[in-house]
Amino acid sequence: MQDAHISEATPRLERCPRCASLLVQPLRWRRLEADRWELHLRCPDCDETWSDHAPTAAVRRLDDVLCAGRAVLERHLEAIERIERDEAVAGFVAALDADAILPEDFGRPV
Repeated sequence: MQDAHISEATPRLERCPRCASLLVQPLRWRRLEADRWELHLRCPDCDETWSDHAPTAAVRRLDDVLCAGRAVLERHLEAIERIERDEAVAGFVAALDADAILPEDFGRPV
């Protein structure tokens, strides 16, 4: 799904010019004019850094790509946390079933 404000001529800031990685990260960005931005970007794959000037449409697309990437990372983190929680619960249930939990395991009463 492509936004109406993004044309094929809009620069693709999310792609590294050196290695074509799609993991480009903005280090800094600032608005120069109504439709002109200065960006300092970095590629974590090849460690290339560069500066670029781009229209607002390209900056919006980069921001959308970054937000989508963050959402993917958050979903993966939630899945990892769920797996770890399930493993901890399974371990606790196994310890209960084996009668391996003693009152001393919970520290001193307050």
